[in-house]
Amino acid sequence: MKNVNKYLVLAAAALTLTACVDDLNTKPLDEHSTTAFDQDQMFTKCYQTLALTGQQGPAGDGDVDDLDEGTSAFYRLMWELNEFPTDEGWWIWNDVGLADIRVMNWNGENDLVKGLYYRFNIDVKLCNHFLANAGNDEKSEQQKAEVRFIRALNYYYLLDLFYVAPFSIKESTDYPHFVTRPELYDWLVNTELPELLTLLPAQRLSKYRVDQTAANLLLARLYLNAEIYTSTDGVTKGTAQWDKALEYAKKALASNYKLYDQPTTVYRKDSTGEVIDTVVYT
Repeated sequence: MKNVNKYLVLAAAALTLTACVDDLNTKPLDEHSTTAFDQDQMFTKCYQTLALTGQQGPAGDGDVDDLDEGTSAFYRLMWELNEFPTDEGWWIWNDVGLADIRVMNWNGENDLVKGLYYRFNIDVKLCNHFLANAGNDEKSEQQKAEVRFIRALNYYYLLDLFYVAPFSIKESTDYPHFVTRPELYDWLVNTELPELLTLLPAQRLSKYRVDQTAANLLLARLYLNAEIYTSTDGVTKGTAQWDKALEYAKKALASNYKLYDQPTTVYRKDSTGEVIDTVVYT
């Protein structure tokens, strides 16, 4: 009898397991969602990470967990961590973590510090996902070069602000390995950005896309601070690269970019679309 009971229990467990497995073989509950890779949408998402915070506008589905979505924007956090510890910026609102940033009393548990660290790393993962799944035709190769630059830009800011960084240039379920600032600097200036200069277009393909000038400008910024980035202990100065900084700065300045000097008209509208007033910026 004991053996019969044992087999009945095993059979019931097997049926339960089968039911659980079958339950996973379902279509998405949201008919508008898909697990298929949409290359153009993912390409756009990689660019959007520089400005937007999530999937559906101002709030509700943010890219970065455990942080108020409004404060998780790439350039907002980067600007705050660069400026608020100095006397160049000040903020009277009592945002979580901001008071400690202002008085240089922060650590790795600060919400804004964690938020920016997470932002850079999720952006890198999104770029790696695109690179792993994009096609190999001419359009895809062009898109991949631009996404690689966006990934390099995120790694530049990780290098600049955090000294060590988790490093992975392939989509993987394995944990990335950590690299030091000199190692990441070496990869950027000697491997990734020089190769991208041969892959990116000489001039941008549309108004908001990157080209060779973006890579030249990033190289100039890296070389400008080479003494810091090549330091092996974070205290002793490394190797200066003033000539290299000047070389790539001149390349960027010699491009067809210039300061915008035409008047810009801004129309402020009410909820019905009627123009309330007009402002001209010169």
